[in-house]
Amino acid sequence: PDTQVRVVVVDAETARKVGRVVGCDAQDPATGLITVTVGVEVTVPIQIDEDYSGSEVVIQVLHGSGTGMELGKKKLKNECSF
Repeated sequence: PDTQVRVVVVDAETARKVGRVVGCDAQDPATGLITVTVGVEVTVPIQIDEDYSGSEVVIQVLHGSGTGMELGKKKLKNECSF
């Protein structure tokens, strides 16, 4: 069965939104929700805000119902320096 999820990118310390999903074929442009099917891999490209300088981001996968129920998350270190 298909499930709708929302992917959010936040700063690990402040939970402030610092990125977004870009160019995802499985994303509904009207709602921002991504349709996933159990057992089927989906590529979800994200873009971190250019001005972000924090040390770590968290990519969260939330249930699409709007309840805020977290289905999964991944922490990534920001080691970019310009």
